[in-house]
Amino acid sequence: MNFLNITDDSAIKKFYIKNDSVTVWFGGVSHPYTYTCASAGEHHISVMKELARKGNGLHKYIQSNVKHRFVH
Repeated sequence: MNFLNITDDSAIKKFYIKNDSVTVWFGGVSHPYTYTCASAGEHHISVMKELARKGNGLHKYIQSNVKHRFVH
């Protein structure tokens, strides 16, 4: 799903939500980043889902809380 990007300042272009994960595509990057409950924690995935659906705050949240906790 395309990221709503309410404030038009996010580097995130698309996201995909599953039960236990959030996958995001950043502009200028050819591959997606998948964050899972196992890699980032259930609480973070829950918050990321909410922010993705709102279209605001997801990029900042990722940078501040789970930046390198994606699945390799």
